[in-house]
Amino acid sequence: MNLLEIIGVFEKLNLEQAILMANLLEQSWNRKLEHEFGNDCEKARVIYDQEADEVFVVIGQPAVE
Repeated sequence: MNLLEIIGVFEKLNLEQAILMANLLEQSWNRKLEHEFGNDCEKARVIYDQEADEVFVVIGQPAVE
């Protein structure tokens, strides 16, 4: 699993900007993954931890329903 903490990388972003950046990264990474590996590969997804006000992009872990 790959996990990227957005505010940890882009320290000057506020929460709204971090969520926007995470969504852009998710879309970009998913396009690249689908291009390289097809539709059967793991997808990137955004995780927003409301309690900690932290935003992550993760690849390689199935979504918990």
